[in-house]
Amino acid sequence: MKLKKQQIEKLLDRMTILIDTNEKDYSHIIDVLEVCKKDFEFTKLNFGDYSFRLNHSLPNLLIDFSHKISIERKANLDELIKNLTTGRKRFENELERSKTSAASLTLMLENATYEDILRGNYQSKFPSKSFFASILTYQARYNLDVMFINSICSANYIYNRFRYYLRDYLKDVDIWYLTRN
Repeated sequence: MKLKKQQIEKLLDRMTILIDTNEKDYSHIIDVLEVCKKDFEFTKLNFGDYSFRLNHSLPNLLIDFSHKISIERKANLDELIKNLTTGRKRFENELERSKTSAASLTLMLENATYEDILRGNYQSKFPSKSFFASILTYQARYNLDVMFINSICSANYIYNRFRYYLRDYLKDVDIWYLTRN
């Protein structure tokens, strides 16, 4: 038996955003989540900076989605360049963990555009051609989605990316599954 629309809506309100304990400079995201009264908590994530879990209405039942979907946030292009140069091995290991889990991973680039990469509009001396090639290679190799976004909209994107993922997931799940898992 499938969940009804009303049941899905109630469950969507039980979503908690998970924020990796290693995440930095996130106050603009936390501020919006608090104002909008959205639940969040800090935890160690295997990959990515943000994910979510469903706090089921059954006592002590949590369904963790951090192995299925995650967002890796970069505050700007220079932060990503550091991951592609001095932190490349660590960054690739994180991408590999998401690939091994067959998870959906989005690279969210704040305050940047595709054009900024092509024109070299960043502080680093990293060649734009190499930067562009690295991003496209990672997209192909790790099935990585890339999202360019203004940081003002980051919290909204994070919350809604997970909300619509969960909504879609709940449309196909049987009530029996939720009561057993």
